[in-house]
Order: sequence, then structure tokens, then C-alpha cells
Amino acid sequence: MRQRPSNPPARRRFGLAHLVLPIVIGGCSFQASCGGKSIDTKKAEGAIAEMLKAAGGIDAKVTCPTGIKIKQGATFDCTADVGGVPAKVRVTQKDDAGNVSFEVVEGVVVGAKVEAAIAANLKENGITATAVSCGAAVRPSVPGTFTCTAQAEPPLTIEVTIKNQLGTIDWKLLPPPAPPAPDGPPEGAVPTEVPPEGAEPAEPAEPAEPAAP
Repeated sequence: MRQRPSNPPARRRFGLAHLVLPIVIGGCSFQASCGGKSIDTKKAEGAIAEMLKAAGGIDAKVTCPTGIKIKQGATFDCTADVGGVPAKVRVTQKDDAGNVSFEVVEGVVVGAKVEAAIAANLKENGITATAVSCGAAVRPSVPGTFTCTAQAEPPLTIEVTIKNQLGTIDWKLLPPPAPPAPDGPPEGAVPTEVPPEGAEPAEPAEPAEPAAP
């Protein structure tokens, strides 16, 4: 009885969403005032930077506007520098006491998080990779693609797609490159002589006269 050949590890499209920074942090809130009538800018900047670092593992420098009056439901935007890449954070005032929540609306993609997530996803699909490298440590979350490589047998190339400014990504394994064409004519082919450059082509030989009987 013939046995069916075992299927090789699937080389299919792997999907991933919201595993890289920015993580939507709308559920996180903090007290952004000290009992006054305006938002404490320095306090807000420090709290946002701390939460961004906890989410992405990279130091963030945050700048918020000054002179923001406390008003329930009002919003304002802060800018963040995460590893040299800009991001935007929207802050919403939850009440008239200075309690606020925030979420990242324009973020960054952290290479280390993408690498770890891809390695785990490959392993789940039966593909062993000793290392995954995606190049830049941080890149802006701008829709487009970039490639990562994985040390495996054979080596793998992964195309990562940034789908939106919130950091949703997806990826797929690219097919291996085609082998190079062999040098020289194929085996068994009859070689043809090429006249040197500038030489006139040889005239065809006249057929020999038949011998007299």
C-alpha cells in the first residue's frame, strides 16, 4: 500500500494585527492636573512617555501644548519622539477634575516586536528560524511594505505590510529566488562559430562537380 507523502511546512500567508506599537491605549487614564484650572503639561508628558515605553520598550520623549483649560470632553494632541520617529497621541479629558485618557493615533512600528511576533508565528506553523531581522529598530507607521529575513534552511524573506497609521500589520513569505541560468550552451548542443567583429561573413562553398564516369 502506497503511503501518501507528508506535507511540507506550509508556506502560506500569516496575519498579524496590533502586536506592534502603537498599541491603542485609550483604556489608560491618569490625573493630569494638580487641582488647578489647567492641564499640568509636564505631568501629562511624563505619564504618556512612561506608558509608551512600557508598550514599546523604547524611550519616548513627549511634548504637549501648554495652557489647556480643564473641560470635560475636550481633546488635545501631543507629539512623541520614539527612537527618533515621530508619533501623535490624542488626549481626551474625562471630567472636570483633570482626569484624562489617551490613545496613539499616528504611531511607529518597533522592529524588535515585529521580529519576535514573526518568529513565534513561523514556529506555530512548523517553520524553525534561528533569528529574524527587520532592519530599522523603529519606523513610522505609514502604509507600505518592508522586508525581514529569517535564518532558516533555506533562508526566508518575509514581506511586511503596514496597513494603517494605527500600526496594524500583516505579512507573507516570499517565494525563494529562481536559480541562476547555467553558463554555456546546454549539454548536447552543437556549438556555432561567431565571426570576429568587423570580419566579412564567409561565402558559402560551391557544390563539387560530380566525377566523370
